[in-house]
Amino acid sequence: MHFSSSPVFFFPVCVKSPPPGRRRHRRAPVGVHRLARRQHPQRRCLRPRRQSRLLLPQARRRSSPNFFSFSSIPIKFILFRVFFFCLRSEFTYNPMLWPRDVLRADFLNLSHHFNAQRSIVRVPDLDPKYKISVLASKQDHCLFDLLYRWQEGRLPVDITCVISNHDRPKDNHVRRFLGRHGIPYHYLPTTPGNKREQEILELVQDTDFVVLARYMQIMSESFLKAYGKDIINIHHGLLPSFKGGNPSRQAFNAGVKLIGATSHFVTPELDAGPIIEQMVERVSHRDTLQSFVVKSENLEKQCLAEAIKSYCELRVVPYELKKTVVF
Repeated sequence: MHFSSSPVFFFPVCVKSPPPGRRRHRRAPVGVHRLARRQHPQRRCLRPRRQSRLLLPQARRRSSPNFFSFSSIPIKFILFRVFFFCLRSEFTYNPMLWPRDVLRADFLNLSHHFNAQRSIVRVPDLDPKYKISVLASKQDHCLFDLLYRWQEGRLPVDITCVISNHDRPKDNHVRRFLGRHGIPYHYLPTTPGNKREQEILELVQDTDFVVLARYMQIMSESFLKAYGKDIINIHHGLLPSFKGGNPSRQAFNAGVKLIGATSHFVTPELDAGPIIEQMVERVSHRDTLQSFVVKSENLEKQCLAEAIKSYCELRVVPYELKKTVVF
């Protein structure tokens, strides 16, 4: 049995400047110079104007399986930006030796010790699966692929409902699949003036996150704020190029040699959220627009499933505005 933790730590940094009048003659340690040169390769001789002292933890395991102690190691480095540290850990977990509530309290104390911005601890074999809702439009290749992977137990989620702005007859293969497994299907037709966001919000309010499986509607900023949780989207193009509609046609007209699919978090800006996963495939002058579309659809299914799996395994940590750490 394994458990995963994904804390994000921001360590306090104490900045120490060299004494005035000696900056020209004071040389930094060799490691500092190497780091500085990697940061600024265009400058032949770069001497740091500031030196920083960072206290990093060194874990020492004692006799008790639940006890961790930390000592501090001073390390000098050049401070060019705010230092960001994130960590994901996996352990073999025995609930008889380390009860679940004690486990949660231990890691909560650890996150407080380091002033962590965010800390999550999960035991996949004991904790309930993530609850998700899937939104889709007319094309259902991504939707059906997710349903199939869920049925095979390859996605660690529980699907609470499927919402679509495109009607499907009751004998449709998606509707039949949902009926066999007792998953509700909600048809909410949209218009340019009515996105039915309030009704969607009521249906997804109790979920852990939402998946847009080729849902061809832009979610408004008010909806994103009201929902307040992560939304994962699949874009049938290689972002940040070819945003918006018809990315396969855009790529075909541009004469690219690689096409791809991108899974990312949804933000108010169209197709500009932090990227979780990308997959590519080579194309050539022999390919047609139709072959571009077929190859793109295959990439979309794999890319979206991999992004959901990584997210549920706590491998994805967003930071800054448009960046992620993916373990």
